[in-house]
Amino acid sequence: MPQYGGAFAGVGETGVHGIPFNPAAAATSGFEVSAEWTQFIASYSSQLTGESAEGGAASQGAPFAAMTLSIPGVDGVGVGLSFGAPYARAAGAVSSSSSQRFHGISGRLAVLETGASVGVEPIAGLHLGGGVAVQTLEAESRYALDSGAVLVELFGDDLADLIGDPLLEGVVDITNVQGRAVGAVFGAQWTAFEPWTVAASYRTGSRIPVTGDVDLVPSNAFTLTLESELEGEIVMPAELQVLLARRWGPMRWAVEGHWIGWEDASVMAFEMVDPQLGSRDPALEAILEGYGLSDVSEIIQTQTDRSLGYQHTAGGGLRLDIDGEDTFWMARTVYSSRAIPDAWVHPANIDFESIDTRIGAGLRIAAGLDIGVSAGWLFTPQRTITTSAASYLADPDEGPVYPSGNGTYSLRLFSAGLNLVYRHQP
Repeated sequence: MPQYGGAFAGVGETGVHGIPFNPAAAATSGFEVSAEWTQFIASYSSQLTGESAEGGAASQGAPFAAMTLSIPGVDGVGVGLSFGAPYARAAGAVSSSSSQRFHGISGRLAVLETGASVGVEPIAGLHLGGGVAVQTLEAESRYALDSGAVLVELFGDDLADLIGDPLLEGVVDITNVQGRAVGAVFGAQWTAFEPWTVAASYRTGSRIPVTGDVDLVPSNAFTLTLESELEGEIVMPAELQVLLARRWGPMRWAVEGHWIGWEDASVMAFEMVDPQLGSRDPALEAILEGYGLSDVSEIIQTQTDRSLGYQHTAGGGLRLDIDGEDTFWMARTVYSSRAIPDAWVHPANIDFESIDTRIGAGLRIAAGLDIGVSAGWLFTPQRTITTSAASYLADPDEGPVYPSGNGTYSLRLFSAGLNLVYRHQP
């Protein structure tokens, strides 16, 4: 999620602006609480070779809240709490005649995170911190199913002529996907050598066990259905953030860098539990149950492991902060590489390299209240794919088992944010 924690957040910030990335930021004096709302406006388009473009515009808000509190009577120790959505994806509706329906008709995935951290200042100028992050995942997906391709995967390439047969097109609904996991985060901030600041944090990866429901219709032309519970695992990647900054009077210039271990999150594993064959026709449903034909767990493949082809990403950029007596300003631009190589791109598995540019300004008013506003632009060069390995005949370890992903993909993303911070010093 771009701008997690708000436009002013960063690994080298103190208090509530630092908590999203660095638990060492909790080691501040007094009390701080913040509320942030960022509104994203996106326009996305994907056009597979030889087909019409799909996509559209959408607007989505992302809240974030944080608090830091020093421990009364204990110098140099503080605690922090935060809540936000570090990861989110969504898909819109596509045309019923587009092959993109086999990649996805609709869907969403969101990870909500609640963090708790402790920061200490063991010596002057050195802040250390550690914390936990409880991640809650919710997802759902709907996509068209080529049952001919399923038969090829089960019984071999001799049945390849069945791929694309209209009588073998169905639909899959995956709903109520939920899971929860706990990760850890560690960080440090070093300000002993004025005017320099050095900061770093590391967030561990997490494995989220998930459950859900699957409703599969092998063919829209017939009434058979397959219903099952779903169990699986989705991996969230580890993340490293670093910063080196120097202050000149009211200005602070900083160099930022990051690394995200997406390659470790590249495999998704799922298993259907107690699959039951049924029918939308009550009479046929009764026949299947009467002859004991409903339980198909012994005759179908229930375990599915899919590689997404991810690779680790890295990036970096510059940040400028200007602190005045009653105002504050910020400008930032950060480059990030892409996680998905061209061979693995298709409409349900796409990302972009990006340059994230943000500007922000705020006022310090009476009673310890800061009000800040921000605007952002995520520049993402268009991706033109000509070497897609996606194919219904692909080995799952060597390419996506989908129709070809060759085509063009583009994304435009803008944001506007409002940030409120209240501070109280004892």
